[in-house]
Amino acid sequence: MAGRAPGSILAEPLVWFGIVAALAWAVAPDAVPPPRWGAPVPPVQDATIVVDDHVRAELRADLAATRGRAPTAVEEALAVERWIEEEMLVREARRTGLDVGDATVRRHLAERMAFLLDATVSQTPPDEAVLRAWYAQDAEAFERPARWTLRQLFTTAGADHAAALLRRVAAGDDPVTLAEVGEPPPGGPVLRRRTAARLRELFGDAFVDGLTPLREGDAAVLRSRDGWHAAWVERIDGGGPVPFEEALPRLRLRWEAQAADDARVRALESLATRYEVEGWP
Repeated sequence: MAGRAPGSILAEPLVWFGIVAALAWAVAPDAVPPPRWGAPVPPVQDATIVVDDHVRAELRADLAATRGRAPTAVEEALAVERWIEEEMLVREARRTGLDVGDATVRRHLAERMAFLLDATVSQTPPDEAVLRAWYAQDAEAFERPARWTLRQLFTTAGADHAAALLRRVAAGDDPVTLAEVGEPPPGGPVLRRRTAARLRELFGDAFVDGLTPLREGDAAVLRSRDGWHAAWVERIDGGGPVPFEEALPRLRLRWEAQAADDARVRALESLATRYEVEGWP
């Protein structure tokens, strides 16, 4: 009989509701109607609860993981007592039909069964050739984005005013002084190492569309949601592909996730051969 982590089910409020109903029916069946109205409550079929080595090992492992040390004999004994109580309550809830027609219970059981199916699938680690093929097929997922460092002046007075600010900087005016007497630029006078995605979030598509053709040292008037930016590019930390060796940890994780999904599909297809579905195409 499989062990269950002590307290795992008892932590769920819906289960406590079911437990109270089940106990009330078990103690006083004449005073409390069965949980499923009009349905007979079946007799106890499996009245034997076995605390075997597997159950005790799982309980010890759970206690060790929770406490960070091996449990004492007293702690293990208490955990076994709690597990027995939980097993009795769960069996009684099932006997009285509390697990039938409850969407939460159905979903929980389906998730547990899917977890067990996943656990039974052994995955053979992929060799380098397989991972290199994945790397080549999805190269964009393994690229570093370029990062832009910009200095900017800002105005809401129009594109011509922004262009005039750029001309003044080109003529030798100090951009710091111009920034101090002008309108405060969104994000500050210097935007350091911002990706195109981040700049798009801050300023919108038009800003990034005007920026991306620029190179280091270039200047331009860029339009944003807030106004006009007299901006020039101080530095571009170029993006590019992540080397295969550096991408290996991510590649393995992506491959393992896909392999697990494929294995679950195969397991469900095999399981479906045991059942016939009526009333659905």
